[in-house]
Amino acid sequence: MTGKASAWPVYDAPDLLEPLGNLLEEPVSEIWARYRFKRNHFAKYLGASIRTVSNAGAAGSGGHARA
Repeated sequence: MTGKASAWPVYDAPDLLEPLGNLLEEPVSEIWARYRFKRNHFAKYLGASIRTVSNAGAAGSGGHARA
C-alpha cells in the first residue's frame, strides 16, 4: 500500500490522473482542501453527473433508452 491518492479522470492530464497527495503522510482533510473537483465529486455521488433519458412507458422500449 502506497497511500497515493489521485483524481481520475482528469481530461487535461496526459495520463488522465492528477496526483492529490499521500494519505499515509497527511490528513485527508488537507488533501480535500486543495481538491479542485469537489463539485463534480458531489454531483457523481448525488446522481447528478449522468444525463439520463426516460423511455419508461414508450411502446416497445421495455424501459430501455435507445441510441
